Amino acid sequence: PRKIRKGGLASGGMDDRFDFQFISSSLDDGKGLDIIEGSYHAMGNDGTHYDIAINDGDNSCFDGDTDRSNLLAQALHDASDHIPVVVDFEVIVEEEVAEE
Repeated sequence: PRKIRKGGLASGGMDDRFDFQFISSSLDDGKGLDIIEGSYHAMGNDGTHYDIAINDGDNSCFDGDTDRSNLLAQALHDASDHIPVVVDFEVIVEEEVAEE
């Protein structure tokens, strides 16, 4: 989430991100483990920091809470050259029906 390289951390701004989880069709087939629709997101990325640092200006990753958003952006900027990618999953258990 940095624009300037410092302390051995990578730079480049928010357009140079390589933080992701690979998702396949098996995570959307109604069996075993499925991704919960709409839950995949890069924490702290509000979509407005193209080619700049995540903490450059106000961040709005938490709707309506700029102070909280800016605190998270600053912490992500200072702590790492990556941002967490979060996704929620659902474990689908097939119930066996007992025969009578």
